[in-house]
Amino acid sequence: MGTGIGLDLAHSLVELHHGNITVQNNKDASGCEFIITLPLGKKHLSKEEILLKTITNLLNSHKLMKLKQQSLNIMENNFDKLKLETPDERLLSRIIELVNKNISNPELTIDSLSEEIGISRVHLYRKMNDLTGQTPHAFIKNVRLKQAARLLTNSNQNISEVAYACGFKILHSFSIQFKQLYGVSPTDYMKERLKNK
Repeated sequence: MGTGIGLDLAHSLVELHHGNITVQNNKDASGCEFIITLPLGKKHLSKEEILLKTITNLLNSHKLMKLKQQSLNIMENNFDKLKLETPDERLLSRIIELVNKNISNPELTIDSLSEEIGISRVHLYRKMNDLTGQTPHAFIKNVRLKQAARLLTNSNQNISEVAYACGFKILHSFSIQFKQLYGVSPTDYMKERLKNK
């Protein structure tokens, strides 16, 4: 065995694989050559050695896979989740955001909405019809009514306060539209929800 780390490592590998190392002096006396020969295949190994190496390899590959999975999990938990939205999803999100922002504004019109979004009134009408199956006016009304239903259930406000908070100027009109959507008047809706709490 040599004194160098490389030779020691080579010797360990050769022993492990049942090979041998031979040393030859160069003819010109300029040094020596180490020749390493390793047998190919499995013929030189006993059945126990093959089984042991197979088990060792499987365990090592299992450990490696486990480490890779752990590192992937760590990476996944430390990265921000990217959410890719289509242009239509972004448009609808923007419309919902603007309607919610102006929920109490009874003067919110299709013109002001299309101007705020940056598309024409005609294009807004087509897109809303494609994405929701509703006209922009019906969509705004339904968002307001859903917000009103939520407020009737979860707040201590009376019906007129809820109607005005959701952008309805006329209480009677609010009651009619609410009943058309929910099948009951705002008063009955509120009583039913409070009774179920």
